[in-house]
Amino acid sequence: MVPAGLGEPDVNFGELHARWYDRWHATKDYQSEVDQLGALFGGGVRSVLDIGCGTGRHLELLAKAGYRVTGVERSPDMAAVAEARLAPFPSAQVVAADAAEAGLAGAFDAVIMMFSVFGCHTTDSALFETLAVAHRHLRPGGMLVFDALDGAAVLRGGVRGGCTVLADGGEQLIRLSSGWIDRYAQVYSTDIRLWMISGSAVVVAGEQEAHPIRYFAPREVDLLLDIAGFVPLGSAPQAGATCGWTSVFWARKGEIP
Repeated sequence: MVPAGLGEPDVNFGELHARWYDRWHATKDYQSEVDQLGALFGGGVRSVLDIGCGTGRHLELLAKAGYRVTGVERSPDMAAVAEARLAPFPSAQVVAADAAEAGLAGAFDAVIMMFSVFGCHTTDSALFETLAVAHRHLRPGGMLVFDALDGAAVLRGGVRGGCTVLADGGEQLIRLSSGWIDRYAQVYSTDIRLWMISGSAVVVAGEQEAHPIRYFAPREVDLLLDIAGFVPLGSAPQAGATCGWTSVFWARKGEIP
């Protein structure tokens, strides 16, 4: 379902989005999120795989904390930013590929999926495919940690949108966003239009992106994890979150039924 008049998106997480992404999310409290991850990991985690690593903000902080990190990101433009960010860490790796096709070797102590990557899988089949990748690349008893939108909070809060203007020297980026909810599919979608202005010239006019995110009930998440061969361990509000929509879930690798 796409709202009337918007048409099909041009690209998702393309070069323009990747270039300005960290400035849009400059107030996101990555450090608190990584501190929460560390508390959940305890002392048994040294290697971490981040599925959908974006521009590598979580990976950078985890690497600084002493973890061996690997990221997978299907947007080549986002992956390029992450790779540059992790250049100071020789053991860090970023793979520009879909997680199911990344050809990763070895097993990790933990797999993470942050910033609603879990909910980017809007169908059960897509979600189970990625959970199978996580299961395959975890050592026995390894930990899976991810965040997800809480359905009750999303429905209470309703749709959001607005206009953001960011400046970088003589360039400006205008980001216009609007939200809509598909209650049947349990999807909150943000539709974005981007304008790039350099001096007095419009360089990019109305480039369009669509970002559908699935929301969940907590018991639904536990059921999905159980089917995928994980043992649910708990959930909690995400540290540092300001809107109260996001919870963190963690589980151990178990046996696939």
